[in-house]
Amino acid sequence: DTEVPVAICPTSAPVVTLDSEGNGTLAANALAGGQSSDNCMLTVVETSEEAMFDCAETGTQMVALTATDGSNNTHTTMCSVTVSDNEDPTFSACPQDQSVISSNCNQLVTWVSPTTADNCGIDELTYSVPGVILSEIGNTVLGQFIAGNHTVTMNLSDVNGNSVSCSFEISVLDTEPPVITGCPSSNLTVNTDPGLCTAQVSYGIITASDGCPGVSFEAISGHGSSGDTFDMGETSVLFRATDASNLSVECSFTVTVSDNENPVITCPDDIAVNTDPGVCTASNVTLGQASATDNCATIITITNVVPESYEEGANTIVWTADDGNGQSTTCDQIVTVNDNQFPVAICPESVELILDENGSVTLAENSLGGNSTDNCSTTETSLEIIFDCDDIGTTMVSLTVTDDAGNSASESCSVTISDNIDPVIACPDDITVNTDPATCNATGVTLVNATATDNCTTITITNNATEP
Repeated sequence: DTEVPVAICPTSAPVVTLDSEGNGTLAANALAGGQSSDNCMLTVVETSEEAMFDCAETGTQMVALTATDGSNNTHTTMCSVTVSDNEDPTFSACPQDQSVISSNCNQLVTWVSPTTADNCGIDELTYSVPGVILSEIGNTVLGQFIAGNHTVTMNLSDVNGNSVSCSFEISVLDTEPPVITGCPSSNLTVNTDPGLCTAQVSYGIITASDGCPGVSFEAISGHGSSGDTFDMGETSVLFRATDASNLSVECSFTVTVSDNENPVITCPDDIAVNTDPGVCTASNVTLGQASATDNCATIITITNVVPESYEEGANTIVWTADDGNGQSTTCDQIVTVNDNQFPVAICPESVELILDENGSVTLAENSLGGNSTDNCSTTETSLEIIFDCDDIGTTMVSLTVTDDAGNSASESCSVTISDNIDPVIACPDDITVNTDPATCNATGVTLVNATATDNCTTITITNNATEP
């Protein structure tokens, strides 16, 4: 048999794994997989030599496989062997967690990279942390960290792609709370808007800021915006600003909306009534009812002050509307009491006038009053009248009574005119005569007439002279 066998490599390439020192050994005859063949179907012996590998030979290496048949014919072929480094790199320790305090939300944090080792060699040591740019000075790593919790991932890889990682925490503690600007320095007091029970209140723009990003600003109670409409009364307004470190600050104040708008009242119409019979007042007058509106109050208290009786003339009734919020207003209703009752003219029981020495007497003006009556007040009038001797006896004189309302009545009163002055007589002088002859009498005596005067009438003069 002079025909050589056919050396055939294993279907799967053997794998040589490097140890912690970076070395690996392919054992002798490790390539003998029984795949080789021969023409005589005799037993084929496969042989390969022991092979030593190191880190420089990772990957695919070629190793000779020899096939020998029973006739000692041989055939050699080169087979693939995979040299693999499965050893992860190592580090002394993961950097420790750090907690640092920052007053401006931007803190420089450093740490020292650990000691590393690998059986074949370190490729690189890297750090990653979202949002932070890191730099290295020697084996010291530096980075500017904002407030908050940061997870730093360290990744160590060797030249053959093996890697390990660890993570540690950097906590930057923010000690500065956020700042609220525009918060009113004192509580606010405003009046309701005209015609409304609310007020649109402006208190400026309130904002919040912080040295760190991520500050939240919210209205906790009350209204959230300047210019909002507030109901009457006191409203507590609270704003809160919270930063990413959960530090918070609040702005609080009260908005008091007061009702300074008076209610609007409408009085009943003015009315006119007549006096009650026989008196100068009116009672049981129906006034009607006032009405009122208000910007706030749903229940308005309406009151007035009403006398027991109304005097003649104009009486003012004051109506008051109170909204219950300290505001009130008034209006006046006029009740006019008219006297429509006529007075009663009453003459004096007796009036007698005595003519004077001139035959005249005067009835004084308004001298017949004093007895007339009226439900209110009266003025009694009578004319001044001059009487003379022609009026002796009973004469009728008109008495007129007028009250303050202009109502009047008249009555004819009797006036008696009397003359009680005696006439004045002047006798003639005394005379002396002789008796008639042979008699003791005197006849034919001539008497001179007496004279007389009187205030009124023609005088009749008589005497008692007789003839003997």
